[in-house]
Amino acid sequence: MTTTTATRKRKATGAASGDAAARKGPRRLLAGVSKGGCGKTFLSRSLAVCAAAMDGLDVAIADFDPQRSTVRWVSRRPADAARITVYDVDIGSEADMREILDLTAHDLIIYDPPPTIESFPEQLQRMIVASDLILVPTNDCIDDYDQACEFMEMVRSYGKPSAFVLNQIDRRATTITREAKQHLVGFGDLCPFEIPTSVDQKHAAKLGRAITEIRGATGREEVVGVWAFARTRLGMGG
Repeated sequence: MTTTTATRKRKATGAASGDAAARKGPRRLLAGVSKGGCGKTFLSRSLAVCAAAMDGLDVAIADFDPQRSTVRWVSRRPADAARITVYDVDIGSEADMREILDLTAHDLIIYDPPPTIESFPEQLQRMIVASDLILVPTNDCIDDYDQACEFMEMVRSYGKPSAFVLNQIDRRATTITREAKQHLVGFGDLCPFEIPTSVDQKHAAKLGRAITEIRGATGREEVVGVWAFARTRLGMGG
């Protein structure tokens, strides 16, 4: 397992400071779904940057995706950006799995599994058991939220705190989004903040940033809201 750390580390501030989190041990968040294209990597990066830049937490992302998208993203982060550590994890390696699951060097560790996570049931089970919160991102297309609901049923069988996050929402398609929400709440909790689709997501990725670091970016406030929701569920302050 290799590690990439980019940019400076901010001092801890506020109720969710790094010192407070450290006293309780690291919190672990799984952003997962058994389907690609639902924004789990976008969500992982966005929450990591919120935690580091807004709350001064020492944050790491475990990138299990063989495409290494987040490993590449963090290498593009500019020198003035909040520090994020990214671990390049081979999900098929028992040594890598043990190392990342036993890791205690950070305040918050976010697991970003590969889109083929259903092919690794044992590793997925271990990630779920280790996590303090599982967020299941989905858009409002029935093909995607049907899969997300199946994934959520499996997650809830472990009794772990969890919630859906609606992502890549077309704000003009209000009826479709409403129908998706009505379906999702039958299977689990739903984060009250919906992230709209935006070209700003692609622009931020190109720069090695999150949309919360782009002034005026569409979806910026919604991502901050999702982080506030996750932070509370993780017990890291209000």
